[in-house]
Amino acid sequence: MASLTFIESLYKDHPSGRSIHGYIETITQVRRDDPAEFHGLHYGPRGIVIAIELPIRGEVDLNKVGDAFRNWGNDGQLAMPSVADMPRQILR
Repeated sequence: MASLTFIESLYKDHPSGRSIHGYIETITQVRRDDPAEFHGLHYGPRGIVIAIELPIRGEVDLNKVGDAFRNWGNDGQLAMPSVADMPRQILR
């Protein structure tokens, strides 16, 4: 609880100041379909970064990756929301 209180007071209204586990008031309002709806709105190919840890043999391997994801789409995916920069806190 001390850690959560510290984070909440340090970040105040910034999203980083919220519990990653949620709060009783918010968790009890989650409906069964909410996680699937959230996934449909926020996960998709827009802005994706693909990391490959294997040796790449030029265009052939890159084309294979492109082919694997070519038909992946999510027309309902929302743009990433912008979050204000967190001002630097000076602790005394």
